[in-house]
Amino acid sequence: MLCSRFYCSTTTGSTSVEPVVVFLHGLLGSGRDWSKTAVFLSPYSQLWIDLPGHGGSQSLLCDDFDECCAHISATVLKQLGEKTPIVLVGYSLGGRLAMYGVAMQRF
Repeated sequence: MLCSRFYCSTTTGSTSVEPVVVFLHGLLGSGRDWSKTAVFLSPYSQLWIDLPGHGGSQSLLCDDFDECCAHISATVLKQLGEKTPIVLVGYSLGGRLAMYGVAMQRF
């Protein structure tokens, strides 16, 4: 599983299931790169993921986008479960992984 940080929504009392914003950083970054942006989305729960070879996931490597998407998917499932809706937000490498994962039905 990839290193990740989960932040719970600042709103409480909602009976509906709100999506969790899943952040995927760019090349040479880490999940913490989203700290200034994430403040504006504080009403939503958030999951910041360190991609393979980056941040707290430095020791975990992968050979291609399929393998990387499998790691991301496993991390999301472990942290949030199957039924939680997600919104993927990615920059650069993270954006490419998000688009690839959705297009190839990996997420």
